[in-house]
Amino acid sequence: MAFVRTKRVGEHEYRQLVENYREDGHHRQRVLVHLGHADTVEDAIEDARRKLADLEASRLAEQIEDAERTANRYEDIIREAYGEQIDRYHDGEIPTLEQVAKRTGTDEQAPVVGEVEVEGYFGTYTKPVYAEVPIPPEVEEYCRAFGDGTVEERDNPNRYGHTVYYPGLYDYERSIGGGRYWRDRAEEKRGEYARRSQRLRERIEKLERIERSLSGD
Repeated sequence: MAFVRTKRVGEHEYRQLVENYREDGHHRQRVLVHLGHADTVEDAIEDARRKLADLEASRLAEQIEDAERTANRYEDIIREAYGEQIDRYHDGEIPTLEQVAKRTGTDEQAPVVGEVEVEGYFGTYTKPVYAEVPIPPEVEEYCRAFGDGTVEERDNPNRYGHTVYYPGLYDYERSIGGGRYWRDRAEEKRGEYARRSQRLRERIEKLERIERSLSGD
């Protein structure tokens, strides 16, 4: 026979649907389902249904919409500023940061050929010296296409071995990074929404099965 049992945890009371049974000649109890603050299975079902409905208008749902809207805005900005270049170099698809790094020659670190001591805010520290890596013509072409046309010379090779810097690339890469961040955030929040929704649906199904078994259906 099943009955509702109240448990106190700190200052809060929670209810469980408990069933008595016999095992090896002994009376035992097992929890069929946790009811939370609901007094009955029916109340627990209604509570779960209400939470499922509330989820559709929750802050989490708003966060998904906000992230998707911001990601779309970044993509619009990218297409407006670099539409021609994207068509030419990426077949009309906005590239990932990894694809951009490969096209700009910044996907691999140059070999370290030494080190040098430099003065910093917190004192002297050791800095690696990288080998110079020539920039192929196709890389220079790509960097100029997505940059602002300016090129700055470096005194020493950077971590990718380059002695030139294309300032205009910063805005391009930042826009792609921003779009990716918000697209990933939307996916993360959408996954969280799906997990919460699934848990509530499974709870409702479980409670409804128990309700049917108690009524003999």
